[in-house]
Amino acid sequence: MTDDRVLEPFKDDNLVILKNPIANARFGLSVMQTKVLFEAIAFFKSNQDLRTMRLYIKEFLRNVGAETNNYEYIAKEIDQMTEIPLRIQRTTKKGRLDYLKVQLFSSADYKIDASGFGFVEIEISDKLKPYFLEIAEGEFFYYHILNTRVLKSKYSIKLYLFLKSWKRKGQVEISVMDLRALVEVEPNEYTEYRYFKKRIIESAKKELSEKCDITFEYQEIRAIPGNTKSEVVKIRFFIRENKETWNKFREKRSLKSARQSQ
Repeated sequence: MTDDRVLEPFKDDNLVILKNPIANARFGLSVMQTKVLFEAIAFFKSNQDLRTMRLYIKEFLRNVGAETNNYEYIAKEIDQMTEIPLRIQRTTKKGRLDYLKVQLFSSADYKIDASGFGFVEIEISDKLKPYFLEIAEGEFFYYHILNTRVLKSKYSIKLYLFLKSWKRKGQVEISVMDLRALVEVEPNEYTEYRYFKKRIIESAKKELSEKCDITFEYQEIRAIPGNTKSEVVKIRFFIRENKETWNKFREKRSLKSARQSQ
Protein backbone atom coordinates (compact mmCIF):
# COMPACT_ATOMS: atom_id res chain seq x y z
CA MET A 1 0.00 0.00 0.00
CA THR A 2 1.30 3.46 -0.89
CA ASP A 3 1.90 5.79 2.03
CA ASP A 4 -0.58 8.71 1.95
CA ARG A 5 2.26 10.88 3.25
CA VAL A 6 4.00 10.28 -0.09
CA LEU A 7 0.98 10.92 -2.31
CA GLU A 8 -0.51 13.98 -0.62
CA PRO A 9 2.23 16.52 -1.51
CA PHE A 10 1.99 15.63 -5.21
CA LYS A 11 -1.55 17.03 -5.30
CA ASP A 12 -0.32 20.60 -4.79
CA ASP A 13 1.79 22.22 -7.51
CA ASN A 14 3.12 24.75 -4.99
CA LEU A 15 4.78 22.14 -2.79
CA VAL A 16 8.47 21.34 -3.08
CA ILE A 17 9.47 17.83 -2.00
CA LEU A 18 13.07 17.09 -1.08
CA LYS A 19 14.99 14.17 0.34
CA ASN A 20 16.71 15.06 3.59
CA PRO A 21 20.28 15.06 2.15
CA ILE A 22 19.32 18.12 0.08
CA ALA A 23 18.84 20.10 3.31
CA ASN A 24 22.55 19.56 4.00
CA ALA A 25 23.77 19.89 0.41
CA ARG A 26 26.36 22.49 -0.54
CA PHE A 27 24.62 24.62 -3.15
CA GLY A 28 27.22 27.32 -3.70
CA LEU A 29 24.40 29.44 -5.14
CA SER A 30 23.31 33.04 -4.84
CA VAL A 31 19.89 33.88 -3.42
CA MET A 32 18.42 34.24 -6.92
CA GLN A 33 19.97 30.99 -8.15
CA THR A 34 18.63 29.13 -5.12
CA LYS A 35 15.13 30.38 -5.90
CA VAL A 36 15.44 29.34 -9.56
CA LEU A 37 16.48 25.85 -8.41
CA PHE A 38 13.42 25.40 -6.21
CA GLU A 39 11.08 26.70 -8.91
CA ALA A 40 12.51 23.94 -11.12
CA ILE A 41 12.11 21.31 -8.39
CA ALA A 42 8.46 22.25 -7.85
CA PHE A 43 7.79 22.09 -11.59
CA PHE A 44 9.43 18.71 -12.21
CA LYS A 45 7.69 17.22 -9.18
CA SER A 46 4.36 17.83 -10.91
CA ASN A 47 5.64 17.09 -14.44
CA GLN A 48 7.87 14.06 -14.04
CA ASP A 49 7.48 12.95 -17.65
CA LEU A 50 9.01 16.19 -18.96
CA ARG A 51 12.72 16.83 -19.40
CA THR A 52 12.51 20.63 -19.60
CA MET A 53 10.56 23.47 -18.02
CA ARG A 54 9.77 27.01 -19.11
CA LEU A 55 10.72 29.67 -16.59
CA TYR A 56 9.05 32.94 -17.59
CA ILE A 57 11.38 35.68 -16.41
CA LYS A 58 8.81 38.40 -15.66
CA GLU A 59 6.54 36.03 -13.75
CA PHE A 60 9.46 34.57 -11.81
CA LEU A 61 10.76 38.00 -10.77
CA ARG A 62 7.28 38.99 -9.58
CA ASN A 63 6.84 35.74 -7.64
CA VAL A 64 10.10 36.10 -5.73
CA GLY A 65 9.64 39.82 -5.08
CA ALA A 66 12.83 40.71 -6.92
CA GLU A 67 13.99 44.31 -6.85
CA THR A 68 15.34 44.12 -10.39
CA ASN A 69 13.80 43.71 -13.84
CA ASN A 70 17.20 43.22 -15.43
CA TYR A 71 16.73 40.19 -17.67
CA GLU A 72 20.44 40.05 -18.51
CA TYR A 73 21.28 39.73 -14.82
CA ILE A 74 18.87 36.81 -14.41
CA ALA A 75 20.19 35.18 -17.59
CA LYS A 76 23.74 35.41 -16.23
CA GLU A 77 22.65 33.87 -12.92
CA ILE A 78 21.01 30.93 -14.72
CA ASP A 79 23.98 30.53 -17.10
CA GLN A 80 26.22 29.96 -14.10
CA MET A 81 23.89 27.21 -12.87
CA THR A 82 24.80 25.08 -15.89
CA GLU A 83 28.39 25.14 -14.61
CA ILE A 84 27.97 25.05 -10.81
CA PRO A 85 28.19 21.55 -9.29
CA LEU A 86 25.94 20.55 -6.40
CA ARG A 87 27.55 18.38 -3.72
CA ILE A 88 25.17 15.98 -1.96
CA GLN A 89 26.39 13.93 0.99
CA ARG A 90 25.01 10.39 1.17
CA THR A 91 25.10 7.50 3.63
CA THR A 92 25.83 4.07 2.18
CA LYS A 93 24.12 0.85 3.30
CA LYS A 94 27.19 0.14 5.44
CA GLY A 95 26.81 3.50 7.17
CA ARG A 96 29.72 5.17 5.43
CA LEU A 97 29.58 8.67 3.99
CA ASP A 98 30.14 9.44 0.35
CA TYR A 99 28.89 12.22 -1.91
CA LEU A 100 27.51 12.97 -5.34
CA LYS A 101 28.87 15.91 -7.31
CA VAL A 102 26.57 16.84 -10.18
CA GLN A 103 25.70 19.81 -12.39
CA LEU A 104 22.41 21.48 -11.46
CA PHE A 105 21.11 22.12 -14.97
CA SER A 106 22.07 20.22 -18.11
CA SER A 107 21.11 23.18 -20.30
CA ALA A 108 19.44 26.60 -20.34
CA ASP A 109 17.91 27.78 -23.62
CA TYR A 110 16.71 31.40 -23.89
CA LYS A 111 13.63 31.93 -26.07
CA ILE A 112 10.66 34.21 -26.77
CA ASP A 113 7.16 32.76 -27.14
CA ALA A 114 4.53 33.69 -29.73
CA SER A 115 3.20 36.47 -27.48
CA GLY A 116 6.62 38.08 -27.11
CA PHE A 117 7.31 36.94 -23.54
CA GLY A 118 10.85 35.88 -22.69
CA PHE A 119 11.49 32.56 -20.98
CA VAL A 120 14.29 30.13 -20.23
CA GLU A 121 13.88 26.47 -21.13
CA ILE A 122 15.69 24.61 -18.37
CA GLU A 123 16.76 20.97 -18.38
CA ILE A 124 17.61 19.45 -15.00
CA SER A 125 20.30 16.81 -14.58
CA ASP A 126 18.95 13.23 -14.57
CA LYS A 127 21.17 12.34 -11.60
CA LEU A 128 19.42 14.97 -9.49
CA LYS A 129 15.90 13.70 -10.13
CA PRO A 130 15.98 10.87 -7.55
CA TYR A 131 16.57 13.47 -4.82
CA PHE A 132 13.66 15.61 -5.96
CA LEU A 133 11.16 13.14 -7.37
CA GLU A 134 11.71 9.53 -6.28
CA ILE A 135 10.80 9.96 -2.63
CA ALA A 136 8.95 6.75 -1.85
CA GLU A 137 12.02 5.49 0.00
CA GLY A 138 14.09 7.34 2.57
CA GLU A 139 13.44 10.39 4.69
CA PHE A 140 11.97 13.41 2.96
CA PHE A 141 10.22 16.66 3.73
CA TYR A 142 8.09 19.11 1.82
CA TYR A 143 7.14 22.77 2.02
CA HIS A 144 5.12 25.43 0.21
CA ILE A 145 7.37 27.17 -2.31
CA LEU A 146 6.33 30.62 -1.07
CA ASN A 147 8.56 30.03 1.97
CA THR A 148 11.75 30.14 -0.08
CA ARG A 149 10.42 32.65 -2.60
CA VAL A 150 10.08 35.39 0.00
CA LEU A 151 13.27 34.94 2.02
CA LYS A 152 15.84 37.61 1.19
CA SER A 153 18.95 35.91 2.55
CA LYS A 154 20.56 32.72 1.24
CA TYR A 155 21.52 31.97 4.84
CA SER A 156 17.86 32.13 5.87
CA ILE A 157 16.91 29.80 3.02
CA LYS A 158 19.53 27.21 3.98
CA LEU A 159 18.61 27.37 7.66
CA TYR A 160 14.89 27.11 6.82
CA LEU A 161 15.47 23.94 4.77
CA PHE A 162 17.63 22.40 7.49
CA LEU A 163 15.06 23.10 10.21
CA LYS A 164 12.18 21.98 8.00
CA SER A 165 13.89 18.62 7.51
CA TRP A 166 13.94 18.21 11.31
CA LYS A 167 10.45 19.57 11.94
CA ARG A 168 8.90 16.20 12.85
CA LYS A 169 11.59 15.72 15.52
CA GLY A 170 10.91 19.18 16.94
CA GLN A 171 14.55 19.96 17.69
CA VAL A 172 18.06 19.46 16.39
CA GLU A 173 21.55 20.11 17.70
CA ILE A 174 24.45 21.16 15.48
CA SER A 175 27.96 22.44 16.10
CA VAL A 176 28.71 26.05 15.22
CA MET A 177 31.37 24.81 12.80
CA ASP A 178 28.90 22.54 10.99
CA LEU A 179 26.26 25.27 10.99
CA ARG A 180 28.69 27.67 9.32
CA ALA A 181 29.34 25.04 6.64
CA LEU A 182 25.63 24.30 6.27
CA VAL A 183 24.62 27.89 5.54
CA GLU A 184 27.77 28.34 3.43
CA VAL A 185 29.39 31.22 5.25
CA GLU A 186 32.79 32.03 3.77
CA PRO A 187 35.76 31.20 6.06
CA ASN A 188 36.64 34.90 6.45
CA GLU A 189 33.05 36.02 7.14
CA TYR A 190 31.59 36.52 10.63
CA THR A 191 34.55 34.78 12.23
CA GLU A 192 33.53 36.03 15.68
CA TYR A 193 30.52 34.15 17.01
CA ARG A 194 28.69 37.33 18.12
CA TYR A 195 28.62 38.56 14.51
CA PHE A 196 27.63 35.14 13.18
CA LYS A 197 24.81 35.03 15.72
CA LYS A 198 23.54 38.49 14.76
CA ARG A 199 23.90 38.27 10.97
CA ILE A 200 22.93 34.63 10.45
CA ILE A 201 20.94 33.16 13.33
CA GLU A 202 19.05 36.22 14.56
CA SER A 203 18.45 37.52 11.05
CA ALA A 204 17.04 34.16 9.94
CA LYS A 205 14.88 33.94 13.05
CA LYS A 206 13.35 37.34 12.27
CA GLU A 207 12.69 36.44 8.61
CA LEU A 208 11.17 33.04 9.40
CA SER A 209 9.02 34.45 12.21
CA GLU A 210 7.57 37.10 9.89
CA LYS A 211 7.16 35.13 6.65
CA CYS A 212 7.37 31.34 7.02
CA ASP A 213 5.37 28.35 8.23
CA ILE A 214 7.92 27.52 10.92
CA THR A 215 10.01 29.55 13.32
CA PHE A 216 12.49 28.62 16.03
CA GLU A 217 14.06 29.31 19.37
CA TYR A 218 17.60 28.22 20.15
CA GLN A 219 19.91 27.38 23.01
CA GLU A 220 23.64 28.08 23.01
CA ILE A 221 25.80 25.24 24.29
CA ARG A 222 29.18 26.32 25.60
CA ALA A 223 32.47 24.48 25.79
CA ILE A 224 32.34 24.80 29.58
CA PRO A 225 28.72 24.37 30.75
CA GLY A 226 27.56 27.18 33.01
CA ASN A 227 30.48 29.44 32.11
CA THR A 228 29.03 32.35 30.13
CA LYS A 229 32.51 33.46 29.07
CA SER A 230 33.43 30.16 27.43
CA GLU A 231 33.07 29.59 23.69
CA VAL A 232 29.70 28.68 22.16
CA VAL A 233 30.38 25.39 20.38
CA LYS A 234 26.90 24.08 19.57
CA ILE A 235 23.39 25.35 18.91
CA ARG A 236 20.24 23.45 19.85
CA PHE A 237 17.29 24.58 17.72
CA PHE A 238 13.69 24.17 18.88
CA ILE A 239 11.40 24.20 15.83
CA ARG A 240 7.85 25.53 16.15
CA GLU A 241 4.82 25.86 13.90
CA ASN A 242 4.08 29.41 12.76
CA LYS A 243 0.66 28.82 11.20
CA GLU A 244 -1.19 31.98 12.20
CA THR A 245 1.52 34.33 10.93
CA TRP A 246 2.08 32.15 7.84
CA ASN A 247 -1.61 32.15 6.87
CA LYS A 248 -1.85 35.93 7.24
CA PHE A 249 1.31 36.39 5.20
CA ARG A 250 0.04 34.10 2.42
CA GLU A 251 -3.24 36.00 2.25
CA LYS A 252 -1.40 39.32 2.03
CA ARG A 253 0.84 37.99 -0.76
CA SER A 254 -2.15 36.61 -2.67
CA LEU A 255 -3.89 39.99 -2.62
CA LYS A 256 -0.70 41.74 -3.76
CA SER A 257 -0.20 39.23 -6.58
CA ALA A 258 -3.82 39.66 -7.72
CA ARG A 259 -3.38 43.44 -7.91
CA GLN A 260 -0.15 43.10 -9.91
CA SER A 261 -1.84 40.75 -12.39
CA GLN A 262 -4.64 43.19 -13.17
